[in-house]
Amino acid sequence: NRRWWTNDSRIEKEVNKQKELLTILESNDINIDILKENDVCLMGGSILKLMMELPLDSDLDLYFKDYEKYKNVDDYFDDSFECIEVTNAFKNYKCKDLIVQLIWNNDNNVRWGKGSYNDVVSNFDFTIITGGYEFKNEMFRYSPTYFDDISHKRLICNHWPLRVENYHTIEQLLGRIDKFKKMGFTISSDLLNQIKEL
Repeated sequence: NRRWWTNDSRIEKEVNKQKELLTILESNDINIDILKENDVCLMGGSILKLMMELPLDSDLDLYFKDYEKYKNVDDYFDDSFECIEVTNAFKNYKCKDLIVQLIWNNDNNVRWGKGSYNDVVSNFDFTIITGGYEFKNEMFRYSPTYFDDISHKRLICNHWPLRVENYHTIEQLLGRIDKFKKMGFTISSDLLNQIKEL
């Protein structure tokens, strides 16, 4: 039953999901202590897939509160794994069966993707990707309607109007919507039309 978040044992289930996540990371030789020490938050599609009991076959997006913590983790990954892609906004590392993406925009004038969980998630497009795991605090974070929206397989904007300039062109955003539709999510025609008019 993939609607486990609707019952009374959410805490127990979160503990189980935490164990599952940490086991996956450790089996791919990722040092959890480095992530804890640097207050890293794993966010986005990988948490969605974990909660939906789907394979973690997407990038694992790691977010950082400041450049120093990003640099510490990047140094660790650079010493331990193969870097397979570098852009101005992220670096991808191949970690056995996983691709880990370190998110840090080198443009000092850009705040997207930097800071605390609340800072980062405030710019996310849909509520279903607001799930995050804080390694230091050993806890999941998510928006108030996160589990309800997953359970009902609906795409709801995390904020409106969407500030597409922060992260996507309209074409990329529509591509993301198509990706979520393939996972079984639906979007109202009114919302889809509003997004197309952005």
